[in-house]
Amino acid sequence: MTWSRNPKTVRVIFGLSLLLNLFFVGFAISRIAVRSRFHRHGEHAGMMERGAGPLRELATKKRKAFAATRQEVRLARNRVHDALIADPFNDKAFASALANLRQTTSHAQQTMHEALVEAAKNMSRDERRAMAESRRLWRGPKSNSPGKRW
Repeated sequence: MTWSRNPKTVRVIFGLSLLLNLFFVGFAISRIAVRSRFHRHGEHAGMMERGAGPLRELATKKRKAFAATRQEVRLARNRVHDALIADPFNDKAFASALANLRQTTSHAQQTMHEALVEAAKNMSRDERRAMAESRRLWRGPKSNSPGKRW
């Protein structure tokens, strides 16, 4: 008796195949649903609904400056990478590239912080609260307890 002629074996294989297919289809649908829900109703949605105006205006106004700053950071990271893989290795060039990256990153942070201060000046209290609670902006912990902010 072969497995293909045994009705019980065929039913078990068919059942397992059906269950696996349902599992994978359900998994794929849930991934799509979660991803789209996050983009529409994510943790930063409140800030984007209430504080989007001043932040969006600022981003539009300073788009070129932000792009230039990002490009400077990218170039500094590339220099660190190049210095690290250089053959022969030059420790002074690597240290210099790291120092330049540190300085460039600090400048980028300062530029962003100044922009945030400028945007916050034009926000209502609720908009500032939404910005403060935005994980997208601060990438802080999920906990809401005051002792675990940083």
